Amino acid sequence: MPSSYTNSNTIDPLSGRPPGFRRRSVIRAWMPWVFLSIFVLVWGLPPTKALLTGGPPSLATYQATGKAGTNNPFLAPTFEIPSLHKLIYRTYPVEPIKIDPTQLTDPAYKKEHAEGLFTLSIG
Repeated sequence: MPSSYTNSNTIDPLSGRPPGFRRRSVIRAWMPWVFLSIFVLVWGLPPTKALLTGGPPSLATYQATGKAGTNNPFLAPTFEIPSLHKLIYRTYPVEPIKIDPTQLTDPAYKKEHAEGLFTLSIG
């Protein structure tokens, strides 16, 4: 058994309480989580992202304009995969359709806005 923990059935003769983990052991056990949390938090900040993907010029551009500069091919390499490159792309998010409740009795309006009416009736 580690020296910081003993059987919980025994009583410490000096304090009269069951022994447990010492404060130092608990703090030391939580340190990796604390360091990882700080590292991830700093890594997610926009200036850090600009520095890591584009180097000092990108950081200077970010500080001047608020937007990251171009990526450095050494710091942020891109790979073109055959038969996949430029086939998957990011599009704009889908925006909800505005539905006029006064026209719900019109069949042509219902047909034109069927998807939005289905979403409205479910949600």
